[in-house]
Amino acid sequence: MGILPANVAVILERQKIPEGWIVAILDTGGTIVARTKDPELFIGQQGTPEFQRQTSRAQEGIYETPTLEGIAVIGGYHRSSITGWMIAFGVPKSVYTTNLRWALMIQSATAVLVLLLGALLAASISRRIVRSIRAMTTPALALGLSRKIDVPTVEIREVNELGHALTTASQLINQREVERDEAQHQKAQIEESLRRSQKLEAIGQMAATIAHDFGNLLTPILGNLDMLEERIDDPRSRLRINNALASAKRGQQLVRSLMAFARQEPSAVTIIDINQAILAMEGVLEQSLGTIGKLIFNLASEAWPVRGDATQLEMAIINLVVNARDAMTAEGTVQISTMNRTLHSEHDNLSGDYVAVAVSDTGSGMPPEILAVAFEPLFTTKEPGKGTGLGLASVYRFAKQCGGVAVIESELRKGTTVTIYLPRARNDATTDSGDSRLGRAADLGDVK
Repeated sequence: MGILPANVAVILERQKIPEGWIVAILDTGGTIVARTKDPELFIGQQGTPEFQRQTSRAQEGIYETPTLEGIAVIGGYHRSSITGWMIAFGVPKSVYTTNLRWALMIQSATAVLVLLLGALLAASISRRIVRSIRAMTTPALALGLSRKIDVPTVEIREVNELGHALTTASQLINQREVERDEAQHQKAQIEESLRRSQKLEAIGQMAATIAHDFGNLLTPILGNLDMLEERIDDPRSRLRINNALASAKRGQQLVRSLMAFARQEPSAVTIIDINQAILAMEGVLEQSLGTIGKLIFNLASEAWPVRGDATQLEMAIINLVVNARDAMTAEGTVQISTMNRTLHSEHDNLSGDYVAVAVSDTGSGMPPEILAVAFEPLFTTKEPGKGTGLGLASVYRFAKQCGGVAVIESELRKGTTVTIYLPRARNDATTDSGDSRLGRAADLGDVK
């Protein structure tokens, strides 16, 4: 049965063949019966020898060869097992190349875009890192110089953690510096206290020897002067004898001061009601103050009892009142105060409960260079014959013997405060029941 090529061509035209593809139908002899591209030129012709060779190997497959018009194609074929006819299609290599080129261009453009975006992102992250690290430079340098640091908040979490670490390190360094300075200050206080105690010890031993020998010399002098005063009637001679007696009595007072200063330990340690002991001295203190100033008491209502020598406490307070009087050139005020204090190594590295006995005046005050040596034995700013230089040294020695300390605070033209810290007496402390000033602290309030 014969089939017209036009009828077969109609069949091909009905297929949705992509543009550029070449589709052909060949009969059993390999003659082109229908073709989509230039059918009028190639219908009735045989396919190329290479095409025939590649398509003769199997019923179907893939081939790669130029078409009759010389177009290089890659295609596929299928031969009917019933009729022996074959349909073949070929896709020009240029179609593949064009598509591949477009795909490569798209991929290249995409890669370039990704690289550009990556570079921009990397630059942004780099700037953030640089800003964050530079923000830590100043705090790090300040930390190295042991200065206070101010760490800003930055954009990167890890750098913020570094900033927190720098802040913590700064705080630790500052704490260690404070602890070091405090330890050095305490060491200096202890060394100064030890030096002063050793000096007081040496001078005390020397003072005891001098006072003993000097006292032995004064005893016959005073005795003989007393006898001469009774037997001589000449006014001029009696005046000279009285002057000699006055000088000898001043020497006797100096001996007493030296003996008091040289005493190694308090002679009668008792529990003292500090407020009651001070009020019992009111008359003596007012007499010591004279008409120069006004005496005021400001006593804590529940002052703790203290341990010490009551007589030495009286002498220490009298010494301080006399010094306050001598520091005031006009009408002023001397205040005696008591207060309970718990020390935490503020003075002489002492810790625990203490009663502070403070004597304050409104006198001329002391400059720093005088304040630094005020407790030194034999140091005095008074005129010759008016001071031995043992008053404040005896106060300091008494406080140390009791287990406490004495401190001075002074400001020029405003006055001076000397405070004696005496240890609080506990209920199990040893007492001397013969002292009338023993017992619990009186509830006296502020007495003036």
